[in-house]
Amino acid sequence: MEGGYLMRLSQKADYAVRMMVDLASLPDSHRTTVSEVATRQDVPLAFMAKIVAQLAAVGLVETRRGNGGWVSLGRHARDITFLQIVEAIDGLIVFTRCTFEPTHCPRSGRCAVHSVWEKAQYQLRELLANTLLSDIAIAQKALATILA
Repeated sequence: MEGGYLMRLSQKADYAVRMMVDLASLPDSHRTTVSEVATRQDVPLAFMAKIVAQLAAVGLVETRRGNGGWVSLGRHARDITFLQIVEAIDGLIVFTRCTFEPTHCPRSGRCAVHSVWEKAQYQLRELLANTLLSDIAIAQKALATILA
């Protein structure tokens, strides 16, 4: 793609979402190790550990460090959205400076493009906010069953 990306989800956020789906796909109240998740998701352990720390800081996962350590969901998967996961890792999703800080845009109020970026940003945030971790975990389990 020439010109690069307007907005790109970080690889770290992608891995965080995959990790959370992995945890949500486990039997209820099941704990696993960061190493096991990293192996299942093909993510370097050190990188996965950093992701776990960020998610734990906002309560999306619970952890116990050290010998016998584990990681599990911090709350029920039905109470976690993809938006929460992504923003815990990448911060607020914004398309352009003008949708984040309209008052700092020299063209604010006289630019027809602004409304397009604003609508796109709103729709993406709505999609992620309405995508529950529990629903994707169910879909992942079904896919695993079909592929088995």
